[in-house]
Amino acid sequence: MSSAVRTRQSPEALPPEIYLPLVDSLYQEARTLFVSMILVIASVFLTYWVTRENLILYCALAIIVVACIRALTMRA
Repeated sequence: MSSAVRTRQSPEALPPEIYLPLVDSLYQEARTLFVSMILVIASVFLTYWVTRENLILYCALAIIVVACIRALTMRA
């Protein structure tokens, strides 16, 4: 049973040699961010086209805003 129970650890619990490359990898490749942003937004709009649920459009807008903010932080 003890192997099935896991405790939540804070990011400070990760050793720096693991934590730093993980964070650096989030900001390395701008092309990957751009391609994934386009594909995710296309899939959200495809879902909206099939379901005609307006809430999905708000989700698409939120994804676009977050992707743009992340792209700006990558550029900075």
